[in-house]
Amino acid sequence: MQQEPRFVTRQPLDKTKDVSSDNAAVRGTISKRTLVLLVFFGLIVLLLQLRPNGDVDVFWRVKIGQLALDQGGLVRTDPFTSTHAGEPTPPLSWLAEVFYAALYRLGSWRLLSQANALVIAAGLLIAALTVRRRETSIAANLLGLALGLLVVLPHCQIRTQSFAVLWFPLLMLVAQSRIRPGRKLVLAAAVLVIWQNMHPSVMVAAVALTALAAARWARWLFDRRTDVPWIPALLVVLAVLCAMATPMGWAVFETSAQNSKLSRELGISEWMSIWDPAVRAPAMSVWVALLISAVLLARLRRRVRLEDLALFLVLAAVSLPVYRLSLFLGVAMIPIWSRWIAAVLSADRPGRAPEAASEVTVPALRAAGVASVVLTAALGLPPLLGTRIHSREMPLAAVERLGELGVRGVIYNYREWGGPLIWAGYPDWKVTIDGRLYLFTPEDWDRYRRIALGEVPAAEVDRWYHPDAFLLRPDYHRRFIRLLRDSGDWEEAYADDSAVVFLRHN
Repeated sequence: MQQEPRFVTRQPLDKTKDVSSDNAAVRGTISKRTLVLLVFFGLIVLLLQLRPNGDVDVFWRVKIGQLALDQGGLVRTDPFTSTHAGEPTPPLSWLAEVFYAALYRLGSWRLLSQANALVIAAGLLIAALTVRRRETSIAANLLGLALGLLVVLPHCQIRTQSFAVLWFPLLMLVAQSRIRPGRKLVLAAAVLVIWQNMHPSVMVAAVALTALAAARWARWLFDRRTDVPWIPALLVVLAVLCAMATPMGWAVFETSAQNSKLSRELGISEWMSIWDPAVRAPAMSVWVALLISAVLLARLRRRVRLEDLALFLVLAAVSLPVYRLSLFLGVAMIPIWSRWIAAVLSADRPGRAPEAASEVTVPALRAAGVASVVLTAALGLPPLLGTRIHSREMPLAAVERLGELGVRGVIYNYREWGGPLIWAGYPDWKVTIDGRLYLFTPEDWDRYRRIALGEVPAAEVDRWYHPDAFLLRPDYHRRFIRLLRDSGDWEEAYADDSAVVFLRHN
């Protein structure tokens, strides 16, 4: 049998306590730690709904999902733009888009907001519960969960990467479980395939699993009494293979690489390094987490498990140059931070073992009642309070005004406003550009940039795109807006802080 790495504390482990705690569950009780984490889960669900969604791509994703449901198959050609109509478009995140569309048909944007909050909170809760009771305490577990939430929170919009927050800790739980190898591989494959088709980020899992496998092999090389760690190595191979288990196959790597390259060239902040000024504010949580991790490591020194250290170093290394990958750091580190904090606390208080508080149990029925009340309040309060679902920065009023004005045809638009236009106006409106970066050519992006800088006359833009209206962002298109006003061919029909609408003079 493969030897399980031990967590070192100054107190010997009392295995009889774990047995009695497990038997308590059979007698109709759950641990106090589980109850506290469930309550915290409800508070996270509430918190996430109080933050308005700022991701505009969810609009075209829901619309693609609706089209897929209506036609009974994947949307493989572009239905939305005037510039690339009918051209092949890769079905990235198709499963999440169908899921979004089905939810919207059952409810509304409010239901999507609630589901997104539940998915993210469930992933964080799974990560927190991954830690064994004897390895942590309630306080340490909550602190680890809170630190993970701090890192993850800036990423928590209604977007497909939310599903990675759920599937990543489930995969890590399966990978580090003691179930039979065959069953472990089957479960891991199921998680990986669903994850990749909801959000194409399984290669991050491959990186994390590689760190764990390398640590296991290093341990085996120094201690041949343990079993050869073939399963961790096979999980890495499985993750790479499952990354291609989508309708796109091998092409998913090419499209993902192209998307990453374009995102950096366009200066999209989440693809920048965490020291880039564009992400200075949200990245502060990552710096705080890294600093706390360094302090904990300095206190623990050789008492840190090799697997935990390897996972931390690898995920920190990939998060530094690409801020958006810090999402995975925050999720994966929750159980590790919980263990590290518990070890430091037990070292500071040698008379008390870290697992002592976690062995207290409460009746399962009472715990279920408390958790149900908290979750009901978390889902019910935002609608009662009238909280906004979408950010005020979105051009929803301008899009509505376009509809009231009876506009039909092509709308030249700011890239990020493509989503709301597609949602509100398809099939009557065709946008010129949207958030599917991989769909557009370098020439498209060069024209887009030059137009915004006022380097292209309004008449030339008219000749290129034949627009029936413009939906522009005042700060980004400041110079081009001046050209439109001076041209005499276009009149300003609506304006607010987020958007300006121009219609052709009659």
